Amino acid sequence: MLRLFGYPTLETATGRLELLPHKPVCLMLYLAMQETWVSREVLATLFWPDSDEEGARRNLRMMISRVKGLAWAEGLEISPVQLRWQIETDYGQFKAALGAGEWQVASELHSQPLLETWRVPDVAGFEIWLELERELLLDSWREAVMHVVGLYRERADHEKICTLLAQVLRQNPLEEDVIAQYLESAYLSGRREEALKSYDRFVQQLKEELGLEPLDETQALAATIRSSGKIELREVTEAASSAIPLSLQRPPRLIGREKESLRVLQSKARVILLSAEPGMGKTRLLAEFAPQEAILLKGQEGLETIPYYPIMAYLRSLETLPDLGSYERELARLVPDRFPEMTQSFPVEALTAKARLLEALARVFEKHPVIVIDDLQWLDEASLELLSFLVHRTGTKLMGSYRSTEVSPALLKTFGQWSSAKLSEEIHLLPLEETDLGQLLASLNDFEEEPRLFIQWLLPRSGGNPFFALEILKALFEARVLTQKEGVWSSSLDSLTQDYSELEAPKSIRDAALRRIERLPEIVQRVLQVAAVIAQGFSARDIAEVAGLSEWAVLEAVEAAEGAGLISEGRFVHDLFRQTLYKQLSQVRKKALHAHVAALFSDRLEPALIADHYWAAEMPKEAAAAYIEAAKGYKQKGLHHEAIRLLETMTARLSDPELRSLGQLEIMNSLVELEPSPELERLIASFSEHPNPAYRSVALNNKAILCLTQGEISRARDAYQTWLALPLAFSEDEKIQQILLKAQLEFYEGDYAATLETSKETLSLLKEKGLSIDLANTLTNLASALDVLEQHHEARQYHYEAYRVAKTLESPHTQIAMATNILWNAMAAGDLLEAIALAEDALTLGDYSKSMTLRLNLATAYIEQGDVAKAEDLYAAIASHSTDPTLLAIAWSRLAAIREDQGTKEKALEQALKYAFETDFRVAHVRVGISVLDYGNQDQIEQILPLLKERIDFDALTEAELKRALANHGLKYPL
Repeated sequence: MLRLFGYPTLETATGRLELLPHKPVCLMLYLAMQETWVSREVLATLFWPDSDEEGARRNLRMMISRVKGLAWAEGLEISPVQLRWQIETDYGQFKAALGAGEWQVASELHSQPLLETWRVPDVAGFEIWLELERELLLDSWREAVMHVVGLYRERADHEKICTLLAQVLRQNPLEEDVIAQYLESAYLSGRREEALKSYDRFVQQLKEELGLEPLDETQALAATIRSSGKIELREVTEAASSAIPLSLQRPPRLIGREKESLRVLQSKARVILLSAEPGMGKTRLLAEFAPQEAILLKGQEGLETIPYYPIMAYLRSLETLPDLGSYERELARLVPDRFPEMTQSFPVEALTAKARLLEALARVFEKHPVIVIDDLQWLDEASLELLSFLVHRTGTKLMGSYRSTEVSPALLKTFGQWSSAKLSEEIHLLPLEETDLGQLLASLNDFEEEPRLFIQWLLPRSGGNPFFALEILKALFEARVLTQKEGVWSSSLDSLTQDYSELEAPKSIRDAALRRIERLPEIVQRVLQVAAVIAQGFSARDIAEVAGLSEWAVLEAVEAAEGAGLISEGRFVHDLFRQTLYKQLSQVRKKALHAHVAALFSDRLEPALIADHYWAAEMPKEAAAAYIEAAKGYKQKGLHHEAIRLLETMTARLSDPELRSLGQLEIMNSLVELEPSPELERLIASFSEHPNPAYRSVALNNKAILCLTQGEISRARDAYQTWLALPLAFSEDEKIQQILLKAQLEFYEGDYAATLETSKETLSLLKEKGLSIDLANTLTNLASALDVLEQHHEARQYHYEAYRVAKTLESPHTQIAMATNILWNAMAAGDLLEAIALAEDALTLGDYSKSMTLRLNLATAYIEQGDVAKAEDLYAAIASHSTDPTLLAIAWSRLAAIREDQGTKEKALEQALKYAFETDFRVAHVRVGISVLDYGNQDQIEQILPLLKERIDFDALTEAELKRALANHGLKYPL
């Protein structure tokens, strides 16, 4: 270690060596302080400024030769053009302490002036440099001391303040602002006489050297001390403010993005994607080019499991919503608070809910030509699906930003779809270059001269990341390494450094954030830690409940955090601050806080968020219950696919077999309301063999429903019988479901008398429970059985009662189903006008799963009325858009009867036959059979006859039609 403050000494393992004042030693000391390579030309000029160039170089060569003879000059590096001696020095430590803002260390290192009392004759150039260096170091040391004084003032440690200020006054006894602080501290530390003596010396010296009197306030302070009066510490105006400059707290203007900006302006793509690492300015660039009329959306970290969260936030921000007609209910389910007049919960039809919600949202968004989305990486899957829907259907233009380091599988899939369709253009933001960083600094402060060295230091440490660069600057200001005086930025190193390598910078953005956080009082850090766990939309009251603090104390801490630029309006200014705080928490504390939040906020947060908190608290049982509650809530909104995704996430996380089974059971219950799928069949098969009879009960119920949906009546009957035989005490609701299923089976099997008996039994049970969809379905099942038994007048009253129940429940999909059966009743009774009007009105309620069935019956009614054109349009719509094999079989058979061209008839019959073999519904077999017998060829007739052998009960008109068609081929019914 080479000590340069005071008399120069070299400390080695063998002892301490005082360095004698000789020119070769001057050279070594100068090289040690430069800490890098120094050219021979610079050294020659410094030591022999008055010699010619050749003479100075010759003298330098001779000095280097002498230096080599110094026993302690190990490590000296010599090249033909330059020299370097790298050794640890207290001079270097002092500059490093200044750079790190370690003021106490810096003030102690500079215990004496540089090379004090050490003189070498006949080295004028070196002496001039040394005097200048001493003055610069003294200025920097004084600044460090005053920083330490400020810390001691906060602690009211007047004894230490006196000691430090006395050192400053020894260097410059006429600094009046320092003498005033010294007098205050000496007096308050009980050293009154010493304070007065110091003041008297100051007065005399000030008059002798400058011919001045002390300032009035200094004289008043001395008078108070003489009279032993009471004094209070004055507000000290420091030479430079330690606060972060306002220009650093405001978002800077867009710098260094000219190329990217030009690409945005010139892009013809429907989707423009800005990608970069965090802090590169994606959000800033996005805001720069967002049209005034654009819709602004933002993804939120931690809310990826809540479907349509950014969409709901936008809808809640609107003053008014557009007229959505029949799609208003879909939006009311999603954001019920925007429809306070709709007080009841609307029944959901799972099969059509998603498509209808997308249509409703499209009608809200399609009037806006541009949608701008920040932080796409945190968008939920449902919101991404909506964006794709809008892009493809309406031609809406999207501008979005995302972190290239955090792309989810759903986002990657969406990007792939846009790219494949040649809809998107990606613009990747690169780090700022040196010139850009210079412009950024120039936009923040009016430098007289560009701080090129500082920019070159800042660039590699920030990686050209604007946010990181700004955070480094803030960290330097908070550490008082950078200061601002009269609007000008400076540091203690400006006149000492060669490259600012002494400055200590955060190693990463998170390190920068952590440094800012750690400088805050402990209570503020505690409040921020709780806020980091709550994560979204926290209030002072919320934090107070979790942290166990008073709301007033939390409000003060929140104000301090806002002043530090960490939070604003109940959210973190940047998610990196939240992530940094969260990572600093111990696992034990994280678990405790998450558990506390979940318990306290169960009625305030979305169930999915409560589930996430329980999961983070390592409470899987409570987490599973909350996930299942959230999934059920999604299903009530018609978000069955989103419910299934959430449940899949849950089961993937869980290791407990019982909890996994609960999740998979709910997945099965969600899937059964959608279109049949292999996954549903797999789950039903699995749970049908489950050791728990309660699980088998749910599976067998779902199996029977699935088989009915697919027209597999015999398999549905088998599942029902197995269900009944389970060794289980069924609940009242399960018993009602069994009776409902029994009635459906009896109807589809053609046992209409049994259907009547079972439906009437169910009716009495359901009416006691109040209005419900099950009641409407039971009424219509009863009416349909009466229709088949040709008791149309009695059936009519049940049909219309079912329709009134559905209408009261505001369930359009049930109304459509009821209208379908009313139309069938009216055709059988020969009273069509009122029923047709009701059916046409029901179709205006929107497209639901039974809309195709209603179209089928309405088309048949039009045939009865002689309006063949209207009928053909409806049959064609069914043939083009339905996926139900029963409806398709009947529609194609009717088209075969209507169309005149024989070739067209044969093609229609081929389609009818195809779908007839895909359904077990006997009515479809008979309808196809009649058309094939009337219009088909011999091969087609032979195909259909096996389906007509089994006798069923159906209405007299259809039976008469079938007998006629068979008789035309010499066949009798039954076959």
